[in-house]
Amino acid sequence: MTGMPAIPKNEKAELAEMRHDDRPGRMLYVDNLRIALTALVIIHHAAVCYGGTGGWYYLEGRQDAPTVALLGWLCATNQAFFMSLFFMLSGYFSAASREKKGARAFLKDRLVRLGIPLLIFDNAVNPILRYWREVKFGGYQGGPGGFIAGYFRHYEGIGRGPLWFVETLLLFTAAWLAWRALSGESGSRRDDSGFRLPSRRSILIFSALMGLIAFAVRLFMRVGHGIGFLNLQVPYCPLYIAFFAIGIRARGRDWPALLTAAEGRFWLRLGIVSILLCPVIMIAGGAIGGNADVFLGGPTWQAMSYALWEPFVCAGMCIGLTALFRERFNSQGAFLARLSRDAYAAYVIHAPVLVFLGYTIRPIEIHPLLKFAGVSALGVAISFAAARLIVFRVPGADRVF
Repeated sequence: MTGMPAIPKNEKAELAEMRHDDRPGRMLYVDNLRIALTALVIIHHAAVCYGGTGGWYYLEGRQDAPTVALLGWLCATNQAFFMSLFFMLSGYFSAASREKKGARAFLKDRLVRLGIPLLIFDNAVNPILRYWREVKFGGYQGGPGGFIAGYFRHYEGIGRGPLWFVETLLLFTAAWLAWRALSGESGSRRDDSGFRLPSRRSILIFSALMGLIAFAVRLFMRVGHGIGFLNLQVPYCPLYIAFFAIGIRARGRDWPALLTAAEGRFWLRLGIVSILLCPVIMIAGGAIGGNADVFLGGPTWQAMSYALWEPFVCAGMCIGLTALFRERFNSQGAFLARLSRDAYAAYVIHAPVLVFLGYTIRPIEIHPLLKFAGVSALGVAISFAAARLIVFRVPGADRVF
């Protein structure tokens, strides 16, 4: 209608936010869990900067054994469950979205929401961060034009940095849709009549089997190695695939509604006890003495113990945190609603934020753990703040995030 006044941009943003957070039946505890997991990802990468395990764009502060041990324990614990939980939630809501939109609209939505951030990060953010690192720490003397031209001439592949998760989720989604099409399965209808959750015994057996599968995979491909162009984290893929499938299955059976608080407490306790066993396993296996590599793969008892430890942490924390957030954190005010809206964008953009913060405070002579704490807190805050600006100020960003 030509006579209607235009809605101001900030009011459009608020209306979009209301539409996002006020939909009937929205699982607010899952939104809050996603906020916590996104913050944990940012904290995890800050830990890598100052002594934790894994690769990152900016590394500093590996001087003392206690820092390396503490942050390494944090990273190992996070790695054991938080990305599997992300895949489980993604599977759950992928099934719900496909059920609501239909296959064609759902696929288009996935390509926009996953493909666009992946392309931007791989072809803009990642080469800039790589160039910065080579200039500051690698002795590169050339200009950005020559470096970036070389980057694309010798293109290493997609899914770089934290966007490996987005790429892997896109691949899992495509494989799931292809399987549905080939199998002739129609709809993700609920079928929960007379259904009960798997027993504790079944979940424990499943966890043990997943550990043995991971150990078998790591006989041939050690932790830390991906598959070439796709950068797939194959040593961790058994759990990722399993939990993505569990999320899809959970939608069909409405598992979250069947999970009791008592059952959640049992699994959360198991997860915490398993986490506390990690230092015992590492010390017994010689990690403190510099023998940590034997845990990453190969025919060693250390590699088997690590592969078996992860699924028990994963099952305990994924089930336990789902129940805990449903029971204790199933509401949102305006602030949490905004964080929920911005969590995905914060995940996508947190890498340059952490690099900027880490390098900025590099000259400050304080203990690495204090730097880790500061960069973690600021990294979470700035990543979410920057995400809000992107989502509501960059044209078209609200369709992606």
